[in-house]
Amino acid sequence: SKGKNTEAVAREVRYKFLQEKLKEINGDLIATGHTASDLLETVLLNLVKGAGVKGLRGFLPKRDRIVRPLFEVTREEVEAYVKEKGLPFVIDSSNLSTEYERNLLRLKVVPVLKEINPSVETAILRTTEILRDVEEFLELSVEPLLRESLKEGKFCIPLTEFKKLHDALKKELITRAYKTLTGESLSYENVSSVISLLRKEGYKKVELGKGFIACRDQRELCIQKKEEGEVKPFYFVVRELPA
Repeated sequence: SKGKNTEAVAREVRYKFLQEKLKEINGDLIATGHTASDLLETVLLNLVKGAGVKGLRGFLPKRDRIVRPLFEVTREEVEAYVKEKGLPFVIDSSNLSTEYERNLLRLKVVPVLKEINPSVETAILRTTEILRDVEEFLELSVEPLLRESLKEGKFCIPLTEFKKLHDALKKELITRAYKTLTGESLSYENVSSVISLLRKEGYKKVELGKGFIACRDQRELCIQKKEEGEVKPFYFVVRELPA
């Protein structure tokens, strides 16, 4: 993993292999073994690190060509079925190590939550379903504005139109615009800094990363490449003063 997060690197390698195998056999879908217990852990991880709607709803039952048929089944139910049917299985020894964040949650935190609510996975499933609906509503609401405001590799929207939006839609629009332009997610702090531009006067800008800035003038709020919005310094030499 060369110093990177081992779990994240392993995930990349695993999905790369699956995508290559899918192409090799000309398959239709990749079915993974993620359960409701995995979803609970993912939501908790995202919660403690700070996340928006997308992070708190966790992974999806279907995304592109990846399906999760055990999405609503708990890990305990899978283990009970396997033992009942006498099916062979292997336990990854790394699952027992609390060096990894997910395992720490699984071994130390989830048991405490189950003392409060033995059906905590079911409760999280209901919550994430609600959040998926919220996410879809936000996306559908900003989609027309996004199409209208994205042109020639930058995003610009009239201030009068942007200010009329609910704060939730403003944040979603900024997040989606940056994601469309760069392919990267925008941090909560950066989204807040863009919103703060509305309270200022004249030309103002903030750095967003990936060579992009958000800037506002008297008419528009824009997200664009840094060089497009920069006022480049210049000078000239006065050789003669007029009489």
